[in-house]
Amino acid sequence: MPSTLHPSRTKINNDASLVAHIARNHPDFSFSSEGIDLLWRCLYYYAYHPFPRNETTEERIDCNAFNRTLALLVHDGTKLLGTQDNGAYLWRSHEDPKFIPQANFARVLRSIGRPDTSSPTSPGRHDSPSVLSDVMDVLATTQPCSISQAPSVDQLDTTARKLLSQEPPTPTRYRVSRQEVLLLATLVLRLRTSKAKWDQTRQFGSLAPFEPADEVLATGILQRIMPEDKEHDADELASTLFEHLPHLLLHFHQLWAVLFQPSRPNTNNVSVADATENSIPARVLSALSLFLPMGSSTTTTPRSSSNPRRVRFEKIDLPADSAPTYTDLVNALQTGDNPHIILATNADRSQVIGALIPSPLWSTGADGRKRDCKVGNTHLLFQLGEEFRVLRWMNKPHTLLKTLIGMNGEEQSDAQKEPWTGPFYVGDMSKSSAARLEFDPEEKVVSLRGSTGIADGSSDAAGYRDVLGSPKGPAARRDWEVVINASRVYVYSVLA
Repeated sequence: MPSTLHPSRTKINNDASLVAHIARNHPDFSFSSEGIDLLWRCLYYYAYHPFPRNETTEERIDCNAFNRTLALLVHDGTKLLGTQDNGAYLWRSHEDPKFIPQANFARVLRSIGRPDTSSPTSPGRHDSPSVLSDVMDVLATTQPCSISQAPSVDQLDTTARKLLSQEPPTPTRYRVSRQEVLLLATLVLRLRTSKAKWDQTRQFGSLAPFEPADEVLATGILQRIMPEDKEHDADELASTLFEHLPHLLLHFHQLWAVLFQPSRPNTNNVSVADATENSIPARVLSALSLFLPMGSSTTTTPRSSSNPRRVRFEKIDLPADSAPTYTDLVNALQTGDNPHIILATNADRSQVIGALIPSPLWSTGADGRKRDCKVGNTHLLFQLGEEFRVLRWMNKPHTLLKTLIGMNGEEQSDAQKEPWTGPFYVGDMSKSSAARLEFDPEEKVVSLRGSTGIADGSSDAAGYRDVLGSPKGPAARRDWEVVINASRVYVYSVLA
């Protein structure tokens, strides 16, 4: 099924026509003027890949340029750059498996950022490896060559540098602000997709109406990842975002696929329902899907690395969402073989704390015997809201049910006598200051606590490490705790 527009008849050639397209095809979508400006700059950048133009004011793009935009943004053609029909690269080595996804991130950031004019690039000098790589990819796949001999890497490099230096020289360094990344992240949190697809990989979707909570959640995440409110070098920031929000790139392309999706044959294909009393806000699940370690983001095969699937969350029913007992939670986590997330939130759902449990608690072997499963460093504790924390389990693999989910010794003794409705934990109880998620069903209180080093800012939370680093300055303290009263607890199965 083709996208909304037939490229040869496109009339999207400036920012006004982009606004008209969205209003005509998605009358229920709402964008701020800043959001439209960001989308247009992004579209304009990709239209002239790999030699983006500086000015976009009153500039129009022609049909060929728009075709390129559709191919790269909507149909995720960036995964084919520099590749042969079999998916292998023509010239690139695979010594650094992170280079390709980081270069893809850098390209996105350049598209929403601005050229760095503070330090002009001297002729022949291009200190952005991802920009140079983009040009070499195009040269490798568009220049005639014999079957037995293709241009060497040195030849591609030399030619690419000459082309980038031609007047007017192509910008190679870009700066991007936290506000620009925040605009993109807020749009992503509003994105909703359905199971129905309009081609083999692209899902129908919609954009939920803007709510202030979207921006609050996105701000909390980005203030930890980009603590300094300044303009960042796009290549350097790409490395940081790839590390902490590895699936942002997938959502970026899904956003463009939704903007140019064909008319839906059935309005029931897409559900944009947000939170109800029995569900968590959709924005929270979208935020989780940005950083949860699901699937591989560093594979070197372009077709496999650029085709990750958006994770889906399936709610597991609990006997009492507001106060599940230890047994309730264990039974929920044993539903299916998929990873699970535990979420606890307050009445207005402005604060969320939780845990990722990457495997079942136990498995049954061919002999019928039950074997406890072990967890590695994909087990996380996290906090979402005005503050953002991600604590990763760093110690040797531990059995989930015996060492990371349970009760203390005295409570275990009492639990053996009658059904236990008292406190229990998910996390490390090796010492009182260890990081853990604590549940008190009787009081309907859930808390996330840990310990942070003061002198060097390093995490001191037993087997967990704050992957974003510990707070610096006066806010840093030895012990911390996030308490949610009158809590509701949810368990979701994570489906890839």
